[in-house]
Amino acid sequence: MHPAREAPDRIRVSSWVRADRAHPDAPLRDAVPTWLHAAWPVGGTRSDYAPR
Repeated sequence: MHPAREAPDRIRVSSWVRADRAHPDAPLRDAVPTWLHAAWPVGGTRSDYAPR
């Protein structure tokens, strides 16, 4: 997670998996926003998840 330069009140979130172990990518992309919201309540509403 990093502050977004163009919008410092938001966070930019990214994740990655290795190509040879790509099968968990979709579940990870589904789980991270839920986890962010539970762990940091503002994270779920003020975060931008990097597109694929």
